[in-house]
Amino acid sequence: MLDDRDVQIWIDWLIRDGELRPGQVNARDLYTNDLNPYASGEPADGQPHDRGPTPAATQ
Repeated sequence: MLDDRDVQIWIDWLIRDGELRPGQVNARDLYTNDLNPYASGEPADGQPHDRGPTPAATQ
């Protein structure tokens, strides 16, 4: 799931490089989670997510 911080880092980079002006672009205007089936925190099938064992637990 994306949030403003994920996009803002790129905006800040483009401002530093002179490609954008401060305030020219709003992070929220560049992405959406509306089509992300995992945005609710559950798998798309509605079942609880089983992440399985962590890598450290399998060693």
